[in-house]
Amino acid sequence: MNKAPLLRITGLHVSYAGSRSFLQPGKSPIHAVQGVDLELARGQIHGLAGESGSGKSTLARSLVQLARPTAGEILLDGISVHGNDPLIQRQARRRIQLIFQDPGTSLSPRRTIAQTLREPARHFGLDDSDAHLGAVLKAVGLDSSALGRQPREFSSGQRQRIAIARALVCEPDLLVADEALAALDVSVQAQVMALLRGLCKERAMGILLISHDLALLRENAQWLSVMYRGRIVEQGRAGQVFQGAAHPYTRQLLAALPRLDPSIPTAQIEPGAGLAERRSGPGCVFQHRCRLVHDRCRIETPEPRAVPGSTDHHLECFSDEFESSSLQP
Repeated sequence: MNKAPLLRITGLHVSYAGSRSFLQPGKSPIHAVQGVDLELARGQIHGLAGESGSGKSTLARSLVQLARPTAGEILLDGISVHGNDPLIQRQARRRIQLIFQDPGTSLSPRRTIAQTLREPARHFGLDDSDAHLGAVLKAVGLDSSALGRQPREFSSGQRQRIAIARALVCEPDLLVADEALAALDVSVQAQVMALLRGLCKERAMGILLISHDLALLRENAQWLSVMYRGRIVEQGRAGQVFQGAAHPYTRQLLAALPRLDPSIPTAQIEPGAGLAERRSGPGCVFQHRCRLVHDRCRIETPEPRAVPGSTDHHLECFSDEFESSSLQP
């Protein structure tokens, strides 16, 4: 990347203990995130794509210290987020803010908007005056008169703006938007996404935009990482990935995008990406669904390597099939 990274993730692993039962007393752990490397610069939107169960939300939770890494490192401006210094951890919690998917459940229905915004400000010792809270609401396109009202008095799009305002009160450097637009109508999505783009540019923040919606990521992300069963199988500049997808999984996702031309069939995605159906064992994580699978894929795990002809476009795959074809719908 040209810019110095605000966020650098190296070799990240996050595992959960598998459920135990009388018939399976020693069930193996679930490896939700496996060896993830990712960088994100200030003023940049980095998209993270993948099916449900691919580990995207676990990665997000590890960034805000809701999930403890098993191995690897998360650095914010070169400082470890999960270090042993309580003060540094506290600062990281302020500087990295998570925007949840559903504002209807992430906002307390019993609190006014002023109470919702004031709590994190007080927790981190920041300005919690009505004047400042009103200025934050104005930054997300709402009037200060909203402070005395409750979430039920607002539309879903307005509630998500309030959720963004709650994050902005903490003066963050990085916003993690975990499917933050999925519950909104398309027109409202566009409005909230325009707000996020503007905030990213004006405040020199970084945004990790997590979504299963590739069309949304294609329009808004400068960089793109594609995740499957805990691994980043392909990543690079968004335009490069969309125009010349190299990994078979990325190609499947792009082929399933709806086309404006009804004569072009939409590919069907095979089921089986969920963590509950994760298959353990050696080899590539995509081997069970890949039409290009061969013996090496079943015994070795591919390491990240550059796509031929590019220094910014990487994938984890043994296949040397890189057809140059336009994947725009």
